[in-house]
Amino acid sequence: MHVRQLMTTRVTTLAPDDDLALALQMMLWSSVRHLPVVEDGRLVGLVTEHDILLPRHVARFDMHLRQRVREIMHQPVKTVHPDEDVHAAAALMTAAHVHCLPVVIGDELVGILTSSDLLANQGRPTSLAGRGPRVLDVMTRTPISFRGEARLFDVVLRMVREGIRHIPIVDEANRVVGIVSDRDVRVVVGDPIHALSRSEELELDDLTAAHAMTPRPVVIRDDASLTELARTMLDEHVGAVPVVDRERKLVGIASYADLVRFAYAA
Repeated sequence: MHVRQLMTTRVTTLAPDDDLALALQMMLWSSVRHLPVVEDGRLVGLVTEHDILLPRHVARFDMHLRQRVREIMHQPVKTVHPDEDVHAAAALMTAAHVHCLPVVIGDELVGILTSSDLLANQGRPTSLAGRGPRVLDVMTRTPISFRGEARLFDVVLRMVREGIRHIPIVDEANRVVGIVSDRDVRVVVGDPIHALSRSEELELDDLTAAHAMTPRPVVIRDDASLTELARTMLDEHVGAVPVVDRERKLVGIASYADLVRFAYAA
């Protein structure tokens, strides 16, 4: 199978001089997490939701959103040709620790391939059926977690330092009670248009993980099949799922990257 058979061809793009508020609004409108940056018909960069929502050194988020796309975009960008084999594209995505690959012919953007596209393909009933490994074989074990009363600032800081997008929230018995994702952080920040009119600094110090977390998140048992994991991610539109044992205690976390890495392994 080739990339052109899975890629999305109608791609929302940015210009280098667009501001980050517009970029974030376009992500909201289009329900995407990655926006290629195009200038004079050429791909020149890539901006992700993670870049906008979890800046490393920002005193004022409203000022951050006024920055131009060219100031934070990734370049050069890992790309793939539409005639590339899907397995090779998945291997590149995994090795580069990215969740999307712009598809180009020369410098011209013709599509985008995301981890969701790869997962949707492998999530078909016949793709993962019959394989021995279970969720526990592909999950990340002993994931980073926090209690609900932890400072949200500390949770976000850990996300940035570790380069992760999801952190389970557990109770005193290590049972999952919530999850904080980079999208949950966006909810705390508020609508970007309103954020532009705020003059005060964004205060995370007074907020706890419980304020931002998604309560009662979808979880999956460690002995569940990979087909069930793929379907859960697709049906629930989530990028990662906390993994629990028979007592519903946290034992791992399984993400798109984990499943794609296994599904497209040579």
